[in-house]
Amino acid sequence: MKLIKNIRVISPDVDNRRANIIIDGENIKSIIEKDVNPENFDEIIDGEGLMAMPGFIDVHAHGAVSYDTCDGTGEAIDKIAEARLKEGVTMWLPTTLTVPYPEIEKAARAVAEYLKNPRWSEVPGMHIEGPFINIAMKGAQNPEYIKVPSADFIKQVNDIAPVKIVTMAPEVDGALDFIREMKKMGIVTSAGHSSAKYSDFLAAKKAGLTNLTHFFNQMSPLHHREIGLVGAGLADNDVYIELICDRLHVISDIIKIVFNTKPVDQILLITDALLASGLPDGEYVMGGLKMILKNREARLESGALMGSTLPYQYGLRNVYEITGIPLEQLVKCTSWNQANCLNLDSVGKLQKGYRANIAIMDADFNVLGTMVRGELRYRHDTLPVIK
Repeated sequence: MKLIKNIRVISPDVDNRRANIIIDGENIKSIIEKDVNPENFDEIIDGEGLMAMPGFIDVHAHGAVSYDTCDGTGEAIDKIAEARLKEGVTMWLPTTLTVPYPEIEKAARAVAEYLKNPRWSEVPGMHIEGPFINIAMKGAQNPEYIKVPSADFIKQVNDIAPVKIVTMAPEVDGALDFIREMKKMGIVTSAGHSSAKYSDFLAAKKAGLTNLTHFFNQMSPLHHREIGLVGAGLADNDVYIELICDRLHVISDIIKIVFNTKPVDQILLITDALLASGLPDGEYVMGGLKMILKNREARLESGALMGSTLPYQYGLRNVYEITGIPLEQLVKCTSWNQANCLNLDSVGKLQKGYRANIAIMDADFNVLGTMVRGELRYRHDTLPVIK
């Protein structure tokens, strides 16, 4: 057995300032406050002055450290999965771009290869962002490969590797039938890169749409006579919204408005991480488009904003600093809501019987250790491991 001792345990609706986490195999055996006999454990982590949270689940991340999901190689998925551990991410969805169908299928085969030996962060499935989007809201997606929604294609991809989320524009031709087919398959549909009207959203929700992709970014804005997708996300307390909390894709005041308006149970913190995450400033290529990274901002040559290079844990820190909402509530946005959205069992909480997927951080939200299925798969050299 393993022990994380004297650590602050933060889990949905729980903030235990000093506790011991006992781990047996892949799962949490118990969380107790009383002292325990160290001789009973094979590994002991000293959590004095640190905090433990459920391992983060990032449902929207394209890449990191020069690798992208659409590289279509097992090495790419492996390297990204390893890099995510340094952010406390124990589970993520490799996310594709608007690229030709064969490249999406190749990415799915790479995910399937990783699933044979998932050495780092876990991968429950994929997020297909595009190509079923509105060209008027393409953002940093390549317009050359945009297509009308095809349930048959998603079925083909799903046969290779599990598909968990598809981002699409609910106002395009064939969208409602597509959403209905995805619901039958147990796949989440998320509205994004879309100029949908509120009436389009309502029709899509009735068909089975449940999510909004990178809220505010590349979607129809709020107007007092047509509230669009932004208004839908704020007005509807059933729909999940993804939020990139880097203070760039959405500024601090918007983050405050969202958390003052939206139930915390319906917010999913994401990174929308690019292959440039963890890399120095420079020029890169992603999805066939030139990316310029400067001061941690990734943009097209036109100046249009791309995805982010935000380390996951600092998005949480930003929200905490901006809103002051207690961490035992905010932590729902990093794992528990994602688990509920994707119907994932035994993850998203630090609780007896749950998987020992744990992010260990200092008071500044720097990740010192990440445990996956009870195994310390990332350790910063400052994390005290006694034996």
